[in-house]
Amino acid sequence: MSQTDPTAPLPDNHKALPQAAWCAQATAVFACLEGGWRLDRAIRPQGRFVGEAAFTRRAPGVFDYVERGVLHLPNGAELAANRAYRYELADPYIDIVFADGPSTGQRFVRLAWRADVAAWRATELHLCAADRYDVTLHIDEREAFTVDVAVRGPRKAYNTSTRFSRNDASL
Repeated sequence: MSQTDPTAPLPDNHKALPQAAWCAQATAVFACLEGGWRLDRAIRPQGRFVGEAAFTRRAPGVFDYVERGVLHLPNGAELAANRAYRYELADPYIDIVFADGPSTGQRFVRLAWRADVAAWRATELHLCAADRYDVTLHIDEREAFTVDVAVRGPRKAYNTSTRFSRNDASL
């Protein structure tokens, strides 16, 4: 695994970076995830989830991710909810692996980083039976990032957009 300074700012001119620099960026992005985050997830058309998340180092190149919060449904109901994943650095990729539920241990997505106009972006498609999950992780500033997921299938049709902002309190 390459050693990248996790405190170094993301490059200003992403498009000018050679491919080798893009690969090294996965290591820097991964290191920046560690710690606590506030999250606000719009789930269209089904509600909103607000809570906290934490990336906790399990081993070199591996974070346990846990989120906890409240799901606000359109009918006014509020439900406690949580989810867990494992983030694994597989330079130049970051793998997101299910850590709860019936798919525990299976990879959800493998994110490959690329430069965008004003940010770093990783996208991946996850197929689950007849359902399609298009995932985009977009880092546009050092202390915040967004994860968008579009889900389509015979029985599913929704979009989520989750905004993470730095929160030093851990779960």
